[in-house]
Amino acid sequence: MTDLALQIAGSKLAISIVLGAVVWLVARGNERPRLCHALCLTLLAALLIPPLIGLPVLPPESRDAVSAGAAFPAAARSVTMTADDTPSVATSGMVEGGWFVEYGGLGLVVVWLLGASMVLGRTVAQMCSFRRSLRGASWPAPPRLQGMAVEIARTLGLARVPLIRTTDAVISPMAYWSGGAVRVLVPIALLQSLKPTEMRWISIRYPARTLRLSLNLRDWTGGFQPFDSRRLRI
Repeated sequence: MTDLALQIAGSKLAISIVLGAVVWLVARGNERPRLCHALCLTLLAALLIPPLIGLPVLPPESRDAVSAGAAFPAAARSVTMTADDTPSVATSGMVEGGWFVEYGGLGLVVVWLLGASMVLGRTVAQMCSFRRSLRGASWPAPPRLQGMAVEIARTLGLARVPLIRTTDAVISPMAYWSGGAVRVLVPIALLQSLKPTEMRWISIRYPARTLRLSLNLRDWTGGFQPFDSRRLRI
């Protein structure tokens, strides 16, 4: 079981390093968000799902010795004779803590599975709490703004129209997704200070980002620039 635990640790470490390097290279240009998102999910799955392949972590000599010991279990016990011809059995394999050597690897695997399940459950709970908090602190946007979003979503060919909600909190416009339709949160103070033509940029920006699949559960924007249309990429 110790060999199994080492194979699990070694294979997961090697796969995670390779996938992490690929994600870093793909994310540098920020031009392939769909591929980057898929690779991030693959890396997460590689960390949470037990490996299906194992890497040899023992040298060939050690593996041969382990195989020989498993094939001939009787050879594990050695019988020695003392000077007075009194037989004594030397239990070479029975050392203190032998139960840990035998079942320690299985225990490590169980602990790893429990830890991964706890992390995944905590992440899902945080997502649900985040969604409930935003839903309680916001309300549907004016029909005019939501109508703009519907029109633009149809023009872009989106299957689902983003739901625009407003809030009185002092925040930057934010788009988030935790299942279902993408939601766009816009502060009322910003809507009251914008002209109708400027308000249209809000309806264009986030459906366009949804089309590019650049949202990953939560997407906080670093400020909104309604007048800089050159930075809008569809």
